[in-house]
Amino acid sequence: MKRLCIFLLCFLAFITTSLAKENHLTLYKPDIRKQRKHKTKDLLVAYLERSEFRHKVIAQNIANVNTPGYKANEVEMPDNYEDLNNGAKVRTIRLRRTSAAHIANNNKVGGGKLKAVKLKDPHEVKLNGNNVSLSQQMTKLSQNQQNYNMALKAYTATNNLLSILVEK
Repeated sequence: MKRLCIFLLCFLAFITTSLAKENHLTLYKPDIRKQRKHKTKDLLVAYLERSEFRHKVIAQNIANVNTPGYKANEVEMPDNYEDLNNGAKVRTIRLRRTSAAHIANNNKVGGGKLKAVKLKDPHEVKLNGNNVSLSQQMTKLSQNQQNYNMALKAYTATNNLLSILVEK
């Protein structure tokens, strides 16, 4: 049964891969290479990075719950993979050279352009101008943690599947 599942997964991966040639398989659609602009692992990593950044922003909001005049920030999470994929293309930084003796590195490294925006619909505004609602932030933190764990499980499952396929 395990071998059958592995075979089916390999077969499906082969069909949907961008390496498939036209008319090679009867199930092949010529435009599938144009539609598939992402890799699952890349999307999961981008989602994990964004979720980690969101966690930091929520923690900062909670830390400033009693700071007068503090306005809560939030990180908008993407609704679909296209939004996440487009965001992942933009987020690049370069390694910094602080001395001419350092080796130049022109490779791009992930991270960088994630940003937090001011909370659009505050739950409550206190007399001191602070709009952080502790209950709202704790709910967001809990939801973010659940989403992060789910994405991490999917990433781990993807890696496990690849390692099983390599072993066979």
